Amino acid sequence: MTDHDVLLDLIVEVTGAKRARVTDEASLFHDLGMAGLDGAELLEKIGTRFDIDMSRVDWVRYFGEERPYNPFRHLWCLLRGRRLDEGIVQLRVSDLKRSVAARRWCEPSREETG
Repeated sequence: MTDHDVLLDLIVEVTGAKRARVTDEASLFHDLGMAGLDGAELLEKIGTRFDIDMSRVDWVRYFGEERPYNPFRHLWCLLRGRRLDEGIVQLRVSDLKRSVAARRWCEPSREETG
């Protein structure tokens, strides 16, 4: 099995997404619905499997804080013209592939925020 296949299998395992949805340009947060501790779990699994030090990666930056869904918070954001994902940096599958290939954490190639 190639590193690419192993990475995709890890993403599918943690997100529950169908493999066909896990494309290079898929955003882990927006497209695959990965948030909070699920994102931290994925980064930990990638670090363990590929021997990459993920200890300094701020997972909250890419997946947001772990918190239960609150419809009032959602409504409050809508009324204020804000988004629930405001400030979250979009991490794509291609960014993870780059880190796996380099065997070190590589910051996303673009700093797109939600």
